[in-house]
Formats: sequence, structure tokens, C-alpha cells
Amino acid sequence: MRRLRIQGAIAQGATWARELDDSITHMIVDSDVTAPTVAKFINGALDFSQIAIVKDRWLVESLTYKHVRDTVQGRFQLQGASEIFPKLPASENEKVENPSASLKPAYPVRRSGRIQNPPTQVLGDAVHNAVSVPLVGRHEQQSLDDRTLRNPRDELATILQELQSAANLPFDDEVDLAKYVSFESAAPSMVESVGRESKGFQCMEAHTGEDNNPNARTIEVLQKMASYYDRTGDKWRVTGYRKAITALRKQATLVKTAKEAQSIVGIGSRLAEKIEEIVTTDRLQRYENTLDDPNDQVLQLFMGIYDVGFQQAQLWISNGYRTLHDLKRHAKLTPNQRIGVDHYNDFQQRIPREEVKKHGQIVVRGLKRVNENLEGIIGGSYRRGNKDSGDIDVVITHPTADMHQLHTWVFGEAVPYLFKIGFLKCTLATSRNRGKQMQVSPRSKTASSADVSSSSDTGTKFHGASALTANSSWRRIDLLLTPHTEIGAAMIYFTGNDIFNRSLRLLASRKGMRLNQHGLYKDVMRGKGRVKLTEGELVEGKSEKRIFEILGVPWREPWERKC
Repeated sequence: MRRLRIQGAIAQGATWARELDDSITHMIVDSDVTAPTVAKFINGALDFSQIAIVKDRWLVESLTYKHVRDTVQGRFQLQGASEIFPKLPASENEKVENPSASLKPAYPVRRSGRIQNPPTQVLGDAVHNAVSVPLVGRHEQQSLDDRTLRNPRDELATILQELQSAANLPFDDEVDLAKYVSFESAAPSMVESVGRESKGFQCMEAHTGEDNNPNARTIEVLQKMASYYDRTGDKWRVTGYRKAITALRKQATLVKTAKEAQSIVGIGSRLAEKIEEIVTTDRLQRYENTLDDPNDQVLQLFMGIYDVGFQQAQLWISNGYRTLHDLKRHAKLTPNQRIGVDHYNDFQQRIPREEVKKHGQIVVRGLKRVNENLEGIIGGSYRRGNKDSGDIDVVITHPTADMHQLHTWVFGEAVPYLFKIGFLKCTLATSRNRGKQMQVSPRSKTASSADVSSSSDTGTKFHGASALTANSSWRRIDLLLTPHTEIGAAMIYFTGNDIFNRSLRLLASRKGMRLNQHGLYKDVMRGKGRVKLTEGELVEGKSEKRIFEILGVPWREPWERKC
């Protein structure tokens, strides 16, 4: 519920502050939290006379009624607040709950690739943190702009507002912009030059992921904490840790103290203290505490099963299951989950680079057997030059064939052949009928070619498992079809990594374009709720390098995309 409230507030123009500083105007806490607890948490980091500290009910009502509620009303006050916190004068809006201060969605109007009328209303929000920038009505827009010009500290508010505006530009999937753009580089307006417009984006720099970084040990521990929060569904902390990791990778020297860490853009005070603890003690107590949590250990075990997410894992834990054996005996498993449990150890292993190559070679031989001009290119972490991979992605194309012909050749002939020779072991999903699995024989644990022919005749993806020999480990493998006219965009998409790709797509959107696995488009129109009304005009899809060139990004070799 807390996460939903944050998302709802951001949709109305909220700014969520990740650190305690004097730009905050409102602090929102759980209803059962008392004022002394909040005072202990803040520990002198904020001036109580300058912020409104309220129960989460205030945010709920503000979102429900679409305008800011009066923070001084008794039902929003914390127990013991009158003795600890000075009373913050209510704004004119709050005193009369003026309808002109109604919350408005922060989505900008997109015309001809530009942002018009970016939102000026910003509702401060935080949960156990705080928020910045007071909400104003439309008639107060000029006064807000004047304050911004007079007060240099308000530059951050302006930058954050622009980030929020950019957050609602067309994307093929949702992104957290704070993960990909540093605050100091997000300020240029949408109409500035390409050079300034592109500054600060991860895709503008080469990232080789070299292990000789002086902060490698710190990064390793922070990555473990990010993985922990990812398992528990706390994407906000995941974002914070990933930003810090990205910032540390850019440092040429070892960051030793919290003061040094906090001076780096993208690292807040709490993470800075953790960095100092790691460097000083070679450990992080917070991470070690997670290792001692029995529930987290079980959660990690269950979430490692193919086709199992956080909610399903939590449900099994609440039902008393603690081991894979428990699931086999008592849980109602889907076919995919059953395969995931049976081959848990196989799917958990990293796949050595040489083995990934051998899987790709077998796929290519199967393709060439059908048509000599079919091409198979291994993407993902293999193409980025990693020493091992979590799964295997093979992008398949042909110089002249359309998608229908590709589907016939690959799914109608090549895939059945790969099953016949025992290389492919099962189908986990297809792009059209995801969740409609191919049955696996309990005795042979292989699928027949008849199973393949029942799949969609319009799908572009095959998700399954493969093995080099009858006794080899099963590996997750994806076969991805793309026409040759889109191969450049497809190779960007299926090479990654995710931060590099999303940064590239964000940059495209800020230039009034849209980038996905099919190509780079301009003049895409969207309606209410970001519903795509037109596909836009294709600018480039075939050439990977040409897409970079159009976006003004220096060419990055695949091994330079390890953000």
C-alpha cells in the first residue's frame, strides 16, 4: 500500500525525496508512528518549523479528493506532535482548501515531439523520508517561477520537475528516470542542443564493467544488497543502490569515507555510511543480517524457481513450505514451475561462455539445415563479452524473408529438428501463448515435434530449455525472430544491458522519438493514459550504428554497454 501511495502521488506531480534535507516540505509517516519516534529518526537533520509532519491518511485524502488537505487538522496529526513539533502555518490553499489547488496529473501534452506546459504543481510526498517543493495553484505559477529564479536552492526542484515531465514521455516499458540520469545533468530543456540534451545519460559513456575498479569490493557488497531488495520487491531501494553502484564505477580512486561518498552525485548520506563501513571492515552488517533471516533464505530459494515471483513465493511461505521437497509433495505447481523445481540447480548455475557458444552453434546448424541463409546471433551478456551468462539468447533473421516465412522455417522445421536430436528439452512459453507449455514426457523428459507444431503461427519468440548431451545440465534458451529490416534495433534491445538500453530509449524520447526492438521512430502520437494512437514514422531499424548516430550517441561496442 505504501508503494501504491507513492506511485499515486508521483502520478499527480509528486517529488519523492530520498534524503533528508531542507528542501522538504512534507513528511508522511505510518498512522501508528508517534512524534517522538519521528524526532529520533530525523535526529536534527530537518528544521521542524519548516515542514508538515502528517499521518499517511493526509496523503490518501489528498489523492482521493484531488486537492491538498489542511495539514493542521487533528486527524492528520501524530500522537505527541504538539509537544515536539512547532506548528507549521497552513498555506492559503490549505486554509480554505481552494479548488484551484486541485491536484492535476503531471503528464505533459506532447505535440510535434516537444513538451508543452510542464507541470508546476508538485505535491511533496515521502514515507519515512520526506518531500520537496510546495504545491501551488495555477494562479501561483509565476510566483513559483520567481522563487526558483531568486533562490539557487530551488534549482533541484526545477530539475526534479523536468525529470517528472520526461518520465511521462512515450516508452515501450516504464522506467525510473532517476536510475539513468543524474540530477545535475537532467536540467537542460527539451529544445537545447543535442550535445547538452544528451549529457549525463549512461549511453553517452563507455562502460566496460572491468573488475580492476578500485571500488570493486564495495560494488560487490552493494550489489548483494540490491539483489536482496529486488527479491523483497523494494524497487525504490534497488534504484538507490544501482545509482550508487553506477556512480562508484566511474571513480578512479577508492572511495573511503562517508564524506567522500556523499560528495558524489547519486549517493545519499545513508548509502555513504554503508560504503565507509564496507571499506573499513570489509563487511556490511545490514547484509549479514539478511543472511541470518530464515524467511529470506526460503524466499530466495523459492524465487529462484522458474516462473515464480515474489507474491507466489510469499504465499508458499505462509502455507508453511520451506524446501523444494515440500513444494513437490504438497504445492499445486504449474507445468513451468514443476520443470523449474525439477531442474532448479541447472537453472541456477551460470553458463560458461564456451558452453553458451556451443549451444549457439547447434542452433545455427539446425537453422542452416533448413535454409542456408538463416542467421543466428547470440545476444545478451555473451555479446557483451561476459565470462558467463544466466541464459542463452539467439536472435534469428534472414536477409530477405518476412516474419511469416521466418516463423515457418524456424518454428515449423528447425525447432522440431532440435527437439528430435535431443538438444531442446521443453518449451516453457511462446510469445503468443505464454503459459501454454509443451508437455514433457516424465520418462524421456523430451518433447515431440508434434508439440511444436501446435504453437502460434504468428509468434516471434520461443522460450525453452536445451542441453548439449543427454547427461548435461539443462540451460534456459530463447530463440528470437526478427526481420532483417529491424536487425539493428533488435541487436540493441537483445544485447543490453538494461540500464544502457533504457538510457538510450529515454534519450530518444527526449528528442521526440521512440526506440524499441523494431526500430527508431519519430512523430509518435499518444492519447489519454499514454495509449499509442499512431506508430509514428520509422527512421531507422536495420543499422545498429546508424541508430546511435541519429541519436547523437558515440558508437558503443557491445562490451562497452555494461552499465
